[in-house]
This record gives sequence, C-alpha cells and structure tokens, in this order.
Amino acid sequence: MRLYERSSSKVSVNSLRKHLFTKKGKPMEALPPTEAALLQHSKRAAYQSGFCLYQSLQAEQNLPSPGEWGWLANDDDCKWKPLWTDLPDVAKCTPELLKCGCKKGCSKRCKCLKANIRCTALCACDGACRDDE
Repeated sequence: MRLYERSSSKVSVNSLRKHLFTKKGKPMEALPPTEAALLQHSKRAAYQSGFCLYQSLQAEQNLPSPGEWGWLANDDDCKWKPLWTDLPDVAKCTPELLKCGCKKGCSKRCKCLKANIRCTALCACDGACRDDE
C-alpha cells in the first residue's frame, strides 16, 4: 500500500481507500482502484501473459474464453472490452458522497447540481451556495 501513500500501515487496498477518503480528504477520483477492480486487472494480465503470449508462436492456439478472465463481449461490434469492476458505480449508489469543487457558487459544471442533489459540508462551497434557493 506504500505505492499510494508512503507512511501507510494499511494492509488492504480497500482499507487504504477508506483512510485516504475519510482522513486525508482525497476525492473519489484520486483514490486507488478497489480490490474488485484490481482483481479484474490481474485476471486480464494473467490471461494475456499466461495464455496469449505463451501460445503466440504456435500455429494453432488453444485459448480459453476471455469472458472468464476479466473481459466482456460487446454485442454491438463483437469485440471484447475490459470488465473494470463488478461493483456498482459509487456515485450512483451513494450520491451523498459526491462533492463539488465550486468555490464561488455552483454553476453548470457542479457535480452535485448534475446529480440533482444538494451540496454538503464535503463540498468546497460548504453547502452554502444552495442555501438561498
């Protein structure tokens, strides 16, 4: 975990994410990937190195389905795309954790306004920008 914070004594990615968000004030976008995302990335890397590269010089390759190794089949164009995580998007399931960076009143770019929620004390505006509504 020292890759993300040098002084950290955390032993899991998710506990470090919690620490960085709650104690260090890091925004969601600056947090390291979750353990679920790290697992999918590891699966894709293992598939590419363990199967694809290993058999790359063989005339006939016997590759397992990428669907079991961190990839999703795209029905539109029949191509494989990465499965980034099997967790739901945090912004959609916990909108109260959103925070905007608006300092002089909220504008069209405000994350809270876009999500149709009121600004909170987590926001740079401290929630004061929408008090006058």
